[in-house]
Amino acid sequence: MSWNELSLMEIVKPEPYLAFALMFLYLRVFFLLPEVLSHLKALWVSYTLQFNLEIFCETSQLLMRSLHMVDVRRIWTKLRLCKTLNFQQGAKSARVWTSLLASVSLGESSSARLSSSS
Repeated sequence: MSWNELSLMEIVKPEPYLAFALMFLYLRVFFLLPEVLSHLKALWVSYTLQFNLEIFCETSQLLMRSLHMVDVRRIWTKLRLCKTLNFQQGAKSARVWTSLLASVSLGESSSARLSSSS
């Protein structure tokens, strides 16, 4: 008899440990395959990323030169100044609302408040 004519049961019956060993190997490959594939994918991405960076090196140099042309520090101080002014205006408006609500809750009229402030 040749190997082609033997069925799976005829092979497993005299050699049960062979079947268990093969099943164990198949399961190991099945469980390790996703991890191996993820490592291969990460390796592929790292090499292609490095390759792309070498190609676009001139582009990144142009971007760095353009950043040096723009005064980032000046823009940052203007932004900080705008935030400070907005905060101060908000604080002033909060004081106005607080005094308005306090006068309403105390029962003062707006004309009495105006005459007392003059």
